[in-house]
Amino acid sequence: MLVHVKRDELLAIAAQTAKAAPKTATSEAVLGIHVEADSRRSMLTLTATNYEIVIRASMGASVEQSGSVVISAPQVLFLFLVYLHKYTEFACYYVSSE
Repeated sequence: MLVHVKRDELLAIAAQTAKAAPKTATSEAVLGIHVEADSRRSMLTLTATNYEIVIRASMGASVEQSGSVVISAPQVLFLFLVYLHKYTEFACYYVSSE
């Protein structure tokens, strides 16, 4: 997954989506935010659920390589806040171990 996005938009949808992620759960997948990059639609979508509600937020992005990953909600916000506070654009490259 290789994505170029605007920092402010990414921070906004990450904060919005993280509201649905529970603090504790029996499944690790529910504790995280599903991040999906779609090069065909040029969209980055973040999805989180707590089994009662689902929050899905999308934004336009320059997607060079499609892909998806589940990252724990606290790590997503920490990553975005720490690494994005200096930059107006952000490139994310993730290589799947599959």
